[in-house]
Amino acid sequence: MRRSLVLSLICLSFVFGCSRPDQASDRGSAATGGPPATGDWIIVRQDAEPESLNPLTSTTTNGQYIYGGANNSNIYEGLLQSEPGDWVTPRPLLAESRPEVSADHLSYTFTVRGGAKWHDGQPFTTDDVLFTYKAAATPFVDDAALRSYLTDLVNVELLEGRKVRLTVRKPYFMNEIVLGGLLIIPKHIFDSQGLLENIKFTDIVGVQGRSNPKLKEFGEQFNKHPNNRAPIGTGPYK
Repeated sequence: MRRSLVLSLICLSFVFGCSRPDQASDRGSAATGGPPATGDWIIVRQDAEPESLNPLTSTTTNGQYIYGGANNSNIYEGLLQSEPGDWVTPRPLLAESRPEVSADHLSYTFTVRGGAKWHDGQPFTTDDVLFTYKAAATPFVDDAALRSYLTDLVNVELLEGRKVRLTVRKPYFMNEIVLGGLLIIPKHIFDSQGLLENIKFTDIVGVQGRSNPKLKEFGEQFNKHPNNRAPIGTGPYK
């Protein structure tokens, strides 16, 4: 008798836990299912509160599960994600295709997908891609863990036709995955003052990077930016 009561309570907890918080549970629709619709909710339990939802500065797995998900497409998205069939082969996401790779395997040129928008309606552009790599390389940003993966990235340049070229110091079999997997953040949100606008990527990673007052100001603002807890991405969830 006691076992039956416990099992009943567990079942009820699943029913109520899967209901929308603003609506009563609909037993009929839950039983029959149906196609997903815009505005549907998904509620996922986490075992701890993430310290940040900024993909550059967050260091917890909980945060990563929320903003990136299992395949770089929850709130924020990357240029590439993995093929679900093997979770190794890259496939395009915010890029139109996998990058053009130079013969010496030192440059990777991505063509950014057109028509994508941020959750606030602003267009997603190559400027956002360049900005994200600049922010990630800024020595005053609290992203040491992430920046350690980009130590061989020596330049990021915008080309014509929605193209971005990334140049690395030496060949590495994981370069495409590492470079294409960085989750892109909106420039108009995180650098509304244009502090990084006229600073080249090569200057950020160069010897003067730690002495530039604009980089220091940007890092201080970025690390405590209010949108670190209110993310605006391009992904299916917001």
